[in-house]
Amino acid sequence: MKTVIVGGVAAGASTGARLRRLDESAEIVILERDPYVSFANCGLPYHIGGAIPERGSLLLQTPESLAKSLALDVRTGQDVVRIDLDAKEVEVHDQEQGRTYRESYDKLVLCTGAEPVRPPIPGADDPGVDVLRNIPDMDRIIAHLDRGASSAVVVGGSYIGLELTEAFRARGLQTTVIERTERLMPWLDPEMTRILDYHVSTQDVDLRLGTSATEVRRTDNDRLAVELSDGTSIETDVVVMASGARPNVALA
Repeated sequence: MKTVIVGGVAAGASTGARLRRLDESAEIVILERDPYVSFANCGLPYHIGGAIPERGSLLLQTPESLAKSLALDVRTGQDVVRIDLDAKEVEVHDQEQGRTYRESYDKLVLCTGAEPVRPPIPGADDPGVDVLRNIPDMDRIIAHLDRGASSAVVVGGSYIGLELTEAFRARGLQTTVIERTERLMPWLDPEMTRILDYHVSTQDVDLRLGTSATEVRRTDNDRLAVELSDGTSIETDVVVMASGARPNVALA
């Protein structure tokens, strides 16, 4: 029995480990398009802020360690672009070698995760506008901060947005949070979010509730300006979209 798992990290690597424990003879292949197959997602903002100083401590497993401990065939940099259900094969683009090949399977498991939502506003896709989902995203944000950034705007006041806000304040950045609803983490009870709103405001965070970002543009001095629904504008060095995530179902 050969199982091909598309995607690593939490779902894919855990599925591979469980399948191996159920069947020592199974052939298990994990195809991950990013360079890292297993990392601590929740630690990403805390490395940005310095609470987790060592980048390497976020990397939990490698293809080599999974091959040694669980006999998993883990291949990073492999982008699965098509599923041939009739032939029971997936078409894979090897990003490093620039070639395309087909991999057969008896069972196929899709663990493609989610992708960050960029609001449908002008400038949201600017290369200087960041999201945070994986290690390369984290590295890019740190690179932007290390260019002498003194301010940041976070669009979205939920988990990732607030964790990034904490990270930016830990680095001494003047930080603004833009949240389109009237309170942070709006799915919580108002009695809880009132306490949260107050706490965030005591951390010298510019909290803009009930406000949306309507555009991100480049200024004359090559900084970023975020235009808001209330008619104001914020000029800043770093912009991160933390507006939620949606299932990555394009392959399926």
